[in-house]
Amino acid sequence: MIDSNSPLTEDDVSRAEIELGLQLPGDLRSFYLKHNGGRPERRLFLRGDEGFLVEYFLPLVTESHKPGGSVISNFEIWQSVGASETLPQAIPIAFDSVGGNLLYSLDSKSRGAIFCTRSDSAPADRIRFLCPSLEEFLDGLQEWS
Repeated sequence: MIDSNSPLTEDDVSRAEIELGLQLPGDLRSFYLKHNGGRPERRLFLRGDEGFLVEYFLPLVTESHKPGGSVISNFEIWQSVGASETLPQAIPIAFDSVGGNLLYSLDSKSRGAIFCTRSDSAPADRIRFLCPSLEEFLDGLQEWS
């Protein structure tokens, strides 16, 4: 990751889980212990003929001078205005290049899957499934120039 925040400890993650009011799934917890946000070197995820460009992974815990907030602050916003019947339980983990959120699903039917919000779409198509796991999403990121 480029421009990552300071590395996290197990204690940092545990404190963040208390603030979030939930325990992070193992793969997401491991991701944040390794990368506390940042811009990925490979940024393009392709699904069919549509591309999704990751602008920045949100840090779980942020330094005050970093723009965009943290997973914690964006989770609070998602819970109050973004959650929908399509994806009622999710954690925002990144922003795409058009201002949408990349979401990690906490829903029992799609737990661990990655979704994207698109503000330029009709309400019924605003939340789009990208792939079934964080690992598959990260492995699927490609170079973009």
